[in-house]
Amino acid sequence: MKIIFFLNFLYLFVLLISCGSNPLKKDIIIEEPEIKLPLTNVTEKGFKPDFSLVGTKNGLYLLNGENPPISVWDKAFIKKILSNPYGIYLLTDRGIYSSTNLQDFTHCKNGLEEKVMKYLNGDQNSISNLPEDLKDLESDPVNQSNLITCSKYKAYYSTNLGRNWIVLNNPGNLSEIRSVAIFSNPDIVVMTGNVFTGIYRKNISKGSSWEKLSEGLKRYGYNYDEVSDILAVSDNGKVDLWCANNFKPALYRFNQLEKKWKVCYQEDGFNLIESIVKKGPDISFLTIGGITSYHEFNRTIKDKKIQYDWIKKLNIDLGAIESICVISNGSMDYYYSQLWLISSNQHQLKNNTLFLI
Repeated sequence: MKIIFFLNFLYLFVLLISCGSNPLKKDIIIEEPEIKLPLTNVTEKGFKPDFSLVGTKNGLYLLNGENPPISVWDKAFIKKILSNPYGIYLLTDRGIYSSTNLQDFTHCKNGLEEKVMKYLNGDQNSISNLPEDLKDLESDPVNQSNLITCSKYKAYYSTNLGRNWIVLNNPGNLSEIRSVAIFSNPDIVVMTGNVFTGIYRKNISKGSSWEKLSEGLKRYGYNYDEVSDILAVSDNGKVDLWCANNFKPALYRFNQLEKKWKVCYQEDGFNLIESIVKKGPDISFLTIGGITSYHEFNRTIKDKKIQYDWIKKLNIDLGAIESICVISNGSMDYYYSQLWLISSNQHQLKNNTLFLI
């Protein structure tokens, strides 16, 4: 009897060791990336931790201030570049890709819907699945393993670094989604900016319904101006929300107590505001032909000529660039998308109408 008891005990002991003594630890490891920034494989090649990534129609380029631009990935048109402690995330015309070393790129597509294209060539037919045209990509400023993206009529969020996406219905029904945001405070909250219908918010953690959050935004009759961008920023343990309008441009900050958007900056004529970025008290954004900065405390406006001139030069060197992400001390310093706005050879403005060339 003692021998049988001992053998049973030994079997359970070996089974416990093989499975791991802490079953929760395995789940935690799954959520951790293999490599964190600064990108180790890049620095081993001699590149500095401070570098820039530039997205073009011909792919992704790396700049380190010493060598000519280096092509690191040429498989897609790069519309937006995000960097966080888990790696680099690319919004492209072929979907979302991630990389922890700028050598291996993972297609983050599980849960994202595809469109089926049928091709007719004489008597032969062929069918292929293409990724949806995704409009925006943002990460949670508090927990950066949370991501959100959107197509015209659907939003998708991920809580595991883009490995899996969960679809959300469009709160604006037939109104197109133009911009998105995600943050945790501590509940996970997602937001969409819709054409004509404004901004919506949904608490994912509580499973609540969509809540309209458009009070204070410009409107014309029943319609709101296009919400071109939403920015969620973590500031001293709180989440600060900003957004922008196109066409009759305005920059807003959300008043949490009043649940209302407050105008910080606006223009009377036609213009666009895209790609809001906050660094310290400065909120920068793109306009037609320039980069503008708004100081949140003294409420002054200035042009960011140094950044503008540098991006203009990159546009000459690399052709039409669409996005840029600047890495400083191993983390994202600032990033812009929609860079066609400041490329003089990409647009003309005539009679308050924007013509793409």
